[in-house]
Amino acid sequence: MGDRLASFKKGITVSILFNVPEVDDKATAKNVLNFFNDDVDKLERQAGISISSPRLDITGGKANYLNSMEDHLLDANEARKELAIIKKAIQNCPEESQKILEYRYFQNMAWLQIEMKTNYSDTTIGRRFVKARLDFADEYAALGRDIRIMK
Repeated sequence: MGDRLASFKKGITVSILFNVPEVDDKATAKNVLNFFNDDVDKLERQAGISISSPRLDITGGKANYLNSMEDHLLDANEARKELAIIKKAIQNCPEESQKILEYRYFQNMAWLQIEMKTNYSDTTIGRRFVKARLDFADEYAALGRDIRIMK
C-alpha cells in the first residue's frame, strides 16, 4: 500500500490492475508539432494529396499494380491511408481542438489569423494549441498510432 501512495505522489497513474504510465504533456506536444511539421508534409508529398483534400478517404483507393510503378503506387496508397487516419484523429478531437488544428493544418492559417478567427490572445491560443496537440495525440493513439511520450 505504501508503494502505491509513493507512486501516486510521484505522478504515476496507478489502477488496481495495471500501472499505467503518465503522458509527458510537454514532450508529447513537441512530438506532435514535429510530426505535423515533418512527417505529415512527407506523407502529403508521397501521397500526392493534401490532408485537407475532401477526397482523402480512410479506405484508400485501388491501385493498379500491373506496371513498373508498383512500389510507388503502394507507397502512395499507404501514405493516403495514413493521412486519412490523421484526418480522422483530428475529426475525433473536441470541437475547439479540432478547429485550431484545422485552421493551422488544413487551411494553413498564420497564428494572427487564428487569433482573429477565435478571438483569443496570442498566449491563450498558444495554450489551446498545446491542448489541441495533446488531444490529437490521444485520438491518434486510439486509432492505433501512438506518438505520445510517457514519463
